[in-house]
Amino acid sequence: AYFEDTIAEIKEVGQGSRGMLAIGADQTCLSYLPEKISLMREQYPNLCFKIIEGDTFFLTESLLNKEIDIAILQQPIEDEKFLSLGLAVEEFVLATPAQWNLKSPILMEDLKDMPFLSFYRHRNCSTFRFITDEFKRHGFEPNIICECTDIAMVSSLISEGLGVTILPKTSLDKFLIKGIKIIELSNCNIQSKATIICPK
Repeated sequence: AYFEDTIAEIKEVGQGSRGMLAIGADQTCLSYLPEKISLMREQYPNLCFKIIEGDTFFLTESLLNKEIDIAILQQPIEDEKFLSLGLAVEEFVLATPAQWNLKSPILMEDLKDMPFLSFYRHRNCSTFRFITDEFKRHGFEPNIICECTDIAMVSSLISEGLGVTILPKTSLDKFLIKGIKIIELSNCNIQSKATIICPK
């Protein structure tokens, strides 16, 4: 109920229970939406939804241009133009090819020579920086062999044995792709801090 209460608080859905609620979401946050939208439809049966996927820059611009009502970002932003409310904090995990048969948990240092698949749109993305900074904290940089903007494609590449990636656990919950094994990271300090924002 926290998600729905947050949206109601930030958007006052109850005052506009007819019409369209336009939600923007970072690709790694899309997994929050199906169940929550279903619950909100039960509460507000006349409310319709528009879902737009994008990165932080695109979503914040869309909010300011009134193209969407709220956005769900992977990490908080510091910008006085927006109200924000945090969702539950969660750990990042390692998505690996099941055929590699890696043990869980795994140390960050053990990822040094593994081929790494990045799905972030650009290297200025805050989540990409958090991940690469965590690698650097352990004395090396990720061995990036592929950059792809689509999380489903990255998941397919992992299932084919091409490499690994680090993602928030809930972003993988909806991708039940055969051939992927989720492994805990035992000494990784990065966390998912998904946040709902809207213009003040």
